[in-house]
Amino acid sequence: MNKLLLIFLFISSFIFGQEKTLFKAVSYNNLIELYNQKLKLKNEDLSANIERCKFIMEDARSKDDYSTELAFSIFLKGLTEASAAADKNAAFISIYKDPTSYSFYDSKNKFVARVDKLKMDEQIDIKGDKTETYISKYFYLLQE
Repeated sequence: MNKLLLIFLFISSFIFGQEKTLFKAVSYNNLIELYNQKLKLKNEDLSANIERCKFIMEDARSKDDYSTELAFSIFLKGLTEASAAADKNAAFISIYKDPTSYSFYDSKNKFVARVDKLKMDEQIDIKGDKTETYISKYFYLLQE
């Protein structure tokens, strides 16, 4: 009986299993570039980026600007991880795609959220296939 159950589970995994493939990996370098681009910074080193990010967060906190504080806290997390990472090309966010959805994972490959494929495809069509599209969606998912 146990063998029959195992065979059934094995066969059903082939029939019902959906294969996910890596769709996009946003690296620490991509995050740093986006941060510098948004703040119109040129040639600022990573430690200066971190200090500036902390300042922006403190300023936002003093003004009760929760959304800015939250966005920059996520930037700070990524910048801090980037400063500790030996490989700046390592993934800060990994996005996997299957036939019905996109799945977002953090830098430790921990599942964050799943997004409907049609909705994400629409967002990519509108905003473009750019780093900012994926990071902004990731920030939004973390706020939910």
